[in-house]
Amino acid sequence: MFSFNPRGENLRALEQNILKFRAFEMVMILFYVEEIKSIALRTIKVTDKWNNLLSNKEERFPDNTKKIYKKLWKLLGAVDLCLNFVRRR
Repeated sequence: MFSFNPRGENLRALEQNILKFRAFEMVMILFYVEEIKSIALRTIKVTDKWNNLLSNKEERFPDNTKKIYKKLWKLLGAVDLCLNFVRRR
């Protein structure tokens, strides 16, 4: 498709600022996703350490775990399913 811009190849300042803003929003989304992942992982690890002190249970995510975030989301999904089942009763 042919797009015609009477000013030539240059974008107007508003269009440039919109593109910059959208790129900034995408970077912020990536930042927040990584932050949520790290908070969830730290929360699970602290809970495991606390449970280990109380009842000698082993950790769900030891330090050398591979594909830790995939396992984390599976665990969180399983916990969510259990909570939904309990709420329905």
